[in-house]
Amino acid sequence: IKYLLAKEGASGDVSREIYSRIEKTGPIEIYRNNYFIPFGIPFQQYFTESEFAKLDNGQKAEAIYHGIVIPDEAQSSVKDIPKADPLQIDFNASVADKWNSLQPSAMDMTSFDHNHIKGKINLESPSVVFFSLSYDEAWQVFVDGVRSDLMLVDYGFSGVHVEKGEHQIE
Repeated sequence: IKYLLAKEGASGDVSREIYSRIEKTGPIEIYRNNYFIPFGIPFQQYFTESEFAKLDNGQKAEAIYHGIVIPDEAQSSVKDIPKADPLQIDFNASVADKWNSLQPSAMDMTSFDHNHIKGKINLESPSVVFFSLSYDEAWQVFVDGVRSDLMLVDYGFSGVHVEKGEHQIE
């Protein structure tokens, strides 16, 4: 997420390594994500929601840079992607290093408007490409012109499973 809104007094749950406070309006504090990732980030590993839920809020904010979170029952749709254990993440490692490793692999957006998004991506391994777009069954996704299944990921966002190689996503 690019911005985080927190009620006054809840800022103790906001990771200062990830977010910088930029404004306060009434009882709401506004934070900017120092490591915002662009649209269309591929993740080569996943966490189940039940395992991810074991983390505290600060750990969750960092863990999302390490893998995609999927509903437990969706594991069959990502069989060729390794399942990761969120409890094995080194939370002392630099978030900036992880962010810098994700940035170059982002989808190259070639067209964008409110109802139609196009881009290209080159993947080194099978991945779930994460879109910072609210999940809605009405959205359709095509990979290389073939309709694919839109996935619910990260508790309300959209993703699509994509094989290794160069692809057009629409």
